[in-house]
Amino acid sequence: MVALVRTVAYLGLEARSVEVQCQVAPGLPRFSVVGLPDKAVGESRERVQAALAAMGLALPPKRITINLSPADLPKEGSHYDLPIALALLAAMGVTDAEQLTEYMNLHGHRGAGGSDSAEEEQKTVLLLDDEVNIIKALTRTLRRDGYRILSSTNISEAFTLLAENEVQVIISDQRMPEMSGTEFLSQVKAIHPHTVRIVLSGYTDLKSVTEAINQGAIYKFLTKPWDEKQLREQEPWQKFQDLI
Repeated sequence: MVALVRTVAYLGLEARSVEVQCQVAPGLPRFSVVGLPDKAVGESRERVQAALAAMGLALPPKRITINLSPADLPKEGSHYDLPIALALLAAMGVTDAEQLTEYMNLHGHRGAGGSDSAEEEQKTVLLLDDEVNIIKALTRTLRRDGYRILSSTNISEAFTLLAENEVQVIISDQRMPEMSGTEFLSQVKAIHPHTVRIVLSGYTDLKSVTEAINQGAIYKFLTKPWDEKQLREQEPWQKFQDLI
């Protein structure tokens, strides 16, 4: 049986879609990961096996092959543990493979400590700004409404947070050192199309922002200093419900 789960690979600041394919077939017991995995990804075998053991599950005495596609794209980091574990559970018949594929396509990835409450799951915001004080100010404002806040000061970490958590609304500064906020959100759109993407800037950069809005990369443009009432409005959450 073959089960599929989608995740992402990082090439510098660029995120690429990756398909985790798990096959459980007759043969000598073996657990292999192929598709240019680095050492950390290869070691996911031990971590996933330990996690299954903690759940009271054992690997079947068969040949288990995890293929990370496309094969020519390097795979690095431990964030592959979750999609590998989910694909393996589906291939073992512990979870329904079709339902898992449908769920992952709709909701993406979430951390193992995620809440069972749908209301809480739908109130997660990712903040991206290279100024820590800006992130702190945004966090103070948004936490009044009970949102779960994820934050980062660099784009690479932001992509990791998106891969490991279910995020509905993203607020990004336009003037980031690695790439502009609109460029970042354009890449996010390709990987997480159901997110609501907002760009925040203290500079007048109307051309790039307007192009991003017209292309659907961002939903709204907010200026610095921001209007707290506008920032806290419920419209983005309604937009997220419309997207799903």
